Amino acid sequence: MATALEQGIEATNARISKPPSITWQLPVLQEPHNISAWLWLSYVVDDQKRKKECLERVLRIDPYNQSAHVGLSELEKPQPLLEQEVLPERSSGQRILISN
Repeated sequence: MATALEQGIEATNARISKPPSITWQLPVLQEPHNISAWLWLSYVVDDQKRKKECLERVLRIDPYNQSAHVGLSELEKPQPLLEQEVLPERSSGQRILISN
């Protein structure tokens, strides 16, 4: 029988319809010190705050974990604007950039 970790990896790779973060709750609850489970959870959650929490949890377990350090540095990079709208020029000749 596959472990919860193996089931989570299989479900994520197969893109099973259940939200991936739900799939990964069991492995991290069963094995709260399992670095692989926390790294996978950080990969599948959409919320940036949750990603950061997962990666920080990895670093509490293993302060030298390279994957967690790389993941956190990626989260700290400025995110690109997905949509931009440029308004007409103001009387001063400057344009205003608005992000939606």
